[in-house]
Amino acid sequence: MTLAFALKWHQQRALASQEIVELNTLALGVCERLGDEAAALIAHGNIANGMRLTGRTEQAVVHLKVELELATRLGDAFGELRALGNLANAYVTGQRFEEALPYAERQLAVAREAESQVGVRFALLMLGMAHQGTGRALEASRALTEGLAMAQEAGDTTHEGLFRLSLGEVLVELDDPERALEHIRAATAMLYAGGYRFRVNGLVKLSKASRALGKLDDALDYVTQALDLTRRHGYTTWEQRAEAELAAVREAMRTASRET
Repeated sequence: MTLAFALKWHQQRALASQEIVELNTLALGVCERLGDEAAALIAHGNIANGMRLTGRTEQAVVHLKVELELATRLGDAFGELRALGNLANAYVTGQRFEEALPYAERQLAVAREAESQVGVRFALLMLGMAHQGTGRALEASRALTEGLAMAQEAGDTTHEGLFRLSLGEVLVELDDPERALEHIRAATAMLYAGGYRFRVNGLVKLSKASRALGKLDDALDYVTQALDLTRRHGYTTWEQRAEAELAAVREAMRTASRET
């Protein structure tokens, strides 16, 4: 029962990140004793996701490369897609965007060849985020806009919300904060039930868009909520991002105070 539960990622969203790592490490040990490589592949991916959320990018990547190697050896096309996407995601989360790009591009190619629309959508999301992180806002906007249209056509509200979140942040960089705020508000409502990390992501991006519009009290409220969630649930990576956004909000408030 422990093994079966540990391998179901969607059931683990209620767990703290370290609990995800510990539970799946136990499951991986069972898989290895049984010689079950297919189940071990999933456990490696789950461990990596838990590590990614606590800022342990290097350790996460080790598990994800094992996941990719197992998927390739087993001829598991879906596993390969998942591993490539997880590698891109790990590097994006660790803000190592140049390293994320080749994995996102490879996932996109594999997904299109396999005619996996879900894979294509996720690859476009990672590609958009990686382009944004490397300062290529226009390329990011193109990838995210294509992915958003695909998600809407498929009725995939989870990916629609994620595309809207990322596109909103890109629109702030492209000096269109009004549209950015519209996308981010819609995304936050869509993703509210998807878990704490989605809510934290949305709140940080709402703060950024509000700050760009000069709505500093709103920005402070959003980022304070985000920090509270990260500290309660152990999301180290997002806590660091929320703290950076809080510092930016406070600096904007000091600047506004000096100008009045």
